[in-house]
Amino acid sequence: MIYFHFHGSFSVFGTVLRPACPVRGGGSVPQNGGRNMTDNQKQSIKEMRGAGIGYKKISQALDLPLGTVQSFCRRENITVVEAVAHDENHCRQCGKTLIQTDRVKRRKFCSDECRVKWWTEHPCSKNTGSKSCHAVICENCGKIFTAYGKEPRKYCSHKCYAEARFGGGAL
Repeated sequence: MIYFHFHGSFSVFGTVLRPACPVRGGGSVPQNGGRNMTDNQKQSIKEMRGAGIGYKKISQALDLPLGTVQSFCRRENITVVEAVAHDENHCRQCGKTLIQTDRVKRRKFCSDECRVKWWTEHPCSKNTGSKSCHAVICENCGKIFTAYGKEPRKYCSHKCYAEARFGGGAL
């Protein structure tokens, strides 16, 4: 028999034989280093990318190749959600109109309640270039949250910590 090899396929006397291809259903060889992405990883990529996190940080957090994350986002049409620009005359949290006074520091929030709630939800907004904020995946529920500080946290809340540590019983 004579075998000819050209462009990833083999020919045996005019019959073209191609290696198994996962796209056509001929095999199940994943392209990301021998692993298939789990549904949790796919959901995490969607959430992290939607939150504005870059491909490199997502690939490091989920332990996936960079190209896998990029191609998944391209295939699924996942784009970064642009931050809404807030004007100076409305509360950053609730959008209520603010009354600004001359020669006094400009107000950003209508009340202490809105201020505390906004900073709780946006802990890393003050220093956007800071390396002290990082995305972490909760070891209990799989939710993506932003941790601030040196040591990465393992859980998104005390509830998740208690469930993981004590088997689902609340304290």
